[in-house]
Amino acid sequence: MLDDEEQHIGKQIIAEQFFANHDEDLELYGSDFLGRTKEENISRLANMKGNTFKKRLQELKNIEKNLQTCGSMQMKAALTCWNPEIIKHNYFVDKFDATAWNDFGAPGPRDKVSE
Repeated sequence: MLDDEEQHIGKQIIAEQFFANHDEDLELYGSDFLGRTKEENISRLANMKGNTFKKRLQELKNIEKNLQTCGSMQMKAALTCWNPEIIKHNYFVDKFDATAWNDFGAPGPRDKVSE
């Protein structure tokens, strides 16, 4: 059984790990973390009492899991580390280019096509 101080230290560590992993995409986890420093967010989450902390942390983990399963960021990072050329024609290279091609080797809008 952990006493109150040990529980708080554990919550603090869990909160620090969560916010360390989400420096770049914090806006995806709700507006209540925006406009605050990392330390303020850690403190707010770690100072939640009992079941409130557990419930909020579970909500954040569910959002995280959903984002990981429906996003391609991890796959793109893995492919880029393995061979950066493999994704050069991928749509996500320029997601605002509506004429981008998805197939490898296909001519793109910037390629010269001989007629």
